[in-house]
Amino acid sequence: MQNSSRILAILSYLLVFVGALFVLLFNREDEFAAFHARQALVLFFTALLGPLVWAVVGWVLLWIPTVGAVVAFALFALVISLFLAILYAWIAGLVSAARAEQRRVPMFGELVRYLPL
Repeated sequence: MQNSSRILAILSYLLVFVGALFVLLFNREDEFAAFHARQALVLFFTALLGPLVWAVVGWVLLWIPTVGAVVAFALFALVISLFLAILYAWIAGLVSAARAEQRRVPMFGELVRYLPL
């Protein structure tokens, strides 16, 4: 394992979208860095889509009088739980990249296979 691969893998987590995109565009042949860049992208898109899905579902629920607002507000707890899970997975991925280990991040690592990259 080269030290440059570890640095690229760590940067893909620290610079979130930009770092992962840089690794996948310019250093795709480095399997270790690309592995961690794909995982960082999955975490980024999950963090982006989670609140958007909640906003759409919450907007639909708000059309139900009284109960809809309460349910939409309660569903926000799921968004907070999602962000805590993403934070845990992000830290685990960052530690794995720093240790030069090629481990999938917890809870979200299997989503990497659905990326078209």
